[in-house]
Amino acid sequence: MSLAVVAPIRSRPLLESPQDIADFEQDLLSEFVLARAAAGIADETISGDVDALMEVRSWCGRPLWELIPTALDRFFGEDQRRLATLTKVRKAQALATYFEFLEVRHQADIYAATGVLVQCPVDEINRPRGKTNMRVRIPPPASGSPPGSPDSREQEPS
Repeated sequence: MSLAVVAPIRSRPLLESPQDIADFEQDLLSEFVLARAAAGIADETISGDVDALMEVRSWCGRPLWELIPTALDRFFGEDQRRLATLTKVRKAQALATYFEFLEVRHQADIYAATGVLVQCPVDEINRPRGKTNMRVRIPPPASGSPPGSPDSREQEPS
């Protein structure tokens, strides 16, 4: 019995030049946008997420998959310090969502091409605190009184 070399089923991207890295990053970002759109996320939300990702990418000067928690500490703690809390929360959420996408769909490819194991830099220690859940206002019924209010009980049949 002899051993044979097994070729990978998936093709590995060869990131030999800065242009190869930029092209691979663009492909990942394009796939992320398409996946978010397929999930029914609003275009404004996707655009805001991409803007946040590009801002962090520009700040760190390297592919996002290389971003580590201590670098993100500096980004939020120094560069973004004076911004509104909700702005920082939204940027952190955009990063966390993108890294979830990278981990689920491309972790093996990125590791094979770069030797970097993708790990989300947003953790429980550096995650900006703040509420992002907006309360939805439910309009009153056409009768004018909210269900269960004293006025509506008078109108309800016994």
